[in-house]
Amino acid sequence: MASLKIKYRHSSIEGKAGTLFYQVIHNRVARQINSGYKIYPDEWDIFNSQIIIPAKTGENRHRYLVSLKKCIEEDTSRLKDIMIRFENLGYKYTADEIIEYYSAPPVNEYFVSFCENLIEELRQIGKIRTTETYTTTLNSFKRFMNFRKKGRDIPFDNIDSNLMMEYEQYLKSNDICPNSTSYYMRNLR
Repeated sequence: MASLKIKYRHSSIEGKAGTLFYQVIHNRVARQINSGYKIYPDEWDIFNSQIIIPAKTGENRHRYLVSLKKCIEEDTSRLKDIMIRFENLGYKYTADEIIEYYSAPPVNEYFVSFCENLIEELRQIGKIRTTETYTTTLNSFKRFMNFRKKGRDIPFDNIDSNLMMEYEQYLKSNDICPNSTSYYMRNLR
């Protein structure tokens, strides 16, 4: 079975944040997936391969690191699910195929792609106002996802009350008025 490691690559520029990446190893062939997540060397535990939050971390940085921890958990869970699925099928796969499957554009089992398809269907049947409302809400949610996960789509299984509370907190922290926050939250439901 394939294995997965989370690694940290230091920046070549002194004082800049380094990058986290995933290493997939199968049949002694190693491949990398860039996560796009940036952290400083003192925020990474080399021995346990996990993010740590230094004692003197500011509130915004603390929230960012906590959010990254959750994103890494989601990413690694998805990669492990892919590996298990390939193993269970008895499929002779390579590390490249794991990465290709992980990087493939999502089909309707993911939230944003489902919403985009729904909006297009509503537009085709002439529901212009509903289309505008859903588009505005989806754009707001995409901005949140860009802030949180570098713009990746999210599986329906990962949408829970914690994510919705995180989104609501994101709206409030970006000075979105309470009425607009309610508007976005209502439309997402």
